[in-house]
Amino acid sequence: MALGEIVAIVLGGVALIALVVAAAVYVLLPISRGLRRLLRHLWFIAKAMVQDTLRAVSAFIAAPVFATLGIVGLLTNRPDAQARFFASAKDESLRGLLATYRVFIGHPLRLIGAQRVVERLEQGLPPAIEDVWGEVLTPS
Repeated sequence: MALGEIVAIVLGGVALIALVVAAAVYVLLPISRGLRRLLRHLWFIAKAMVQDTLRAVSAFIAAPVFATLGIVGLLTNRPDAQARFFASAKDESLRGLLATYRVFIGHPLRLIGAQRVVERLEQGLPPAIEDVWGEVLTPS
């Protein structure tokens, strides 16, 4: 084997290594960034769904407790306690409903990339509801 052939093989190997490195940088790096972003998005949605599920469960446990305490306040003729407990029961019920909405509608829409739809819904509904029913559905 001549010296020229050995040099050609070495230069070809170096060129092949450079091509593999360039392919890794220009192809694999964007793929890994996209995969990392996807996994981060999935983790955010899963974490938010678990938090909202726990929030809804705790609110739907607390609301009847507050309502019962409000009834006790009514029976014991304590209007200040009655009003406070019934307001707390209403607030907890609304927080539970809001968390349930996010679990079943908001987060799945965010998962498929409809963030703007969710934002528009969450910003447009409260004023419309307040226009129709006043502040009945607004937590204190």
